[in-house]
Amino acid sequence: MGLIIGSYEAKEGGFRPGGASLHSMMTPHGPDFGCFEKASNDDLKPQRVADGTMVCKFLLNTISFQELLKKRRRNDMFLRLP
Repeated sequence: MGLIIGSYEAKEGGFRPGGASLHSMMTPHGPDFGCFEKASNDDLKPQRVADGTMVCKFLLNTISFQELLKKRRRNDMFLRLP
């Protein structure tokens, strides 16, 4: 995901315009704890989110090289068991 202008409510202060993040499909990610707490305790009413914000999203349908190495290490461990 890339933030072009504005702010990203799931990572307030930690994700500034011009920033980007890339997660492989097996990597857990999401909002930080502060965002989760705020959303959990807000009144349940319609709210405008992301006014003045523009983002882009990168989607990959492949597993990262790191994930392939982890999988190989796990398989090697299981293959060596008696």
